[in-house]
Amino acid sequence: MQLTGGAVLAIDWQNDFCHEQGSAAKADNDVSLVQKLVPQVQQFLAQARRYGVPIIHIQTEHSKWSDSPSWRHRFKSSNIDTTRHCRAGSWGAEFYQILPQPDEYIITKHRYSAFIDTELDLILRSLGITTIILTGVTSNVCIESTARDGFMKDYNVIVLEDCTAAYTMRERESALFNIEKYFGTVTSSKKVVAEWQRQSKKHQAGYS
Repeated sequence: MQLTGGAVLAIDWQNDFCHEQGSAAKADNDVSLVQKLVPQVQQFLAQARRYGVPIIHIQTEHSKWSDSPSWRHRFKSSNIDTTRHCRAGSWGAEFYQILPQPDEYIITKHRYSAFIDTELDLILRSLGITTIILTGVTSNVCIESTARDGFMKDYNVIVLEDCTAAYTMRERESALFNIEKYFGTVTSSKKVVAEWQRQSKKHQAGYS
């Protein structure tokens, strides 16, 4: 598992995706599968901060300026109200419990993938990042889309099975299977933290 030169992407931890009053829940999606992972993600991000691993928060926003006819049509099958979902400046677009720290970067996206028409690739290359560690929602849409594009751009892609969620277990397991087979490594946050700890001890021993 390649972790050297890594950064964590916290994707779409927002009210409309996660809160019981958000647009996803109002479209009859089971957000409890997302909510139960929040403490695990919070603990993982705390460890990332402890070991000095960069954290980049990905925030979805939609508006009349970015809603194309094809985009609006695609949402019809999900029953999500596109006139309310993650609208720029709305409560639904705000972060849900996974909150950025003052020194952490926020990237706004308008499509499923965090790489499409955003500055993510530029930021990662500027920081010398070669590995991306994905947490967030949903496993089968924004996580998988970002994993695919990250792999195509030659990043080492790691997806945390215990820090990503979908609205059904079938969708989650299908996405993780696909990512593991074709686009990256699926592992647990505990294994990643253990590797950070090992690397930190090795680095400290080199200076002792």
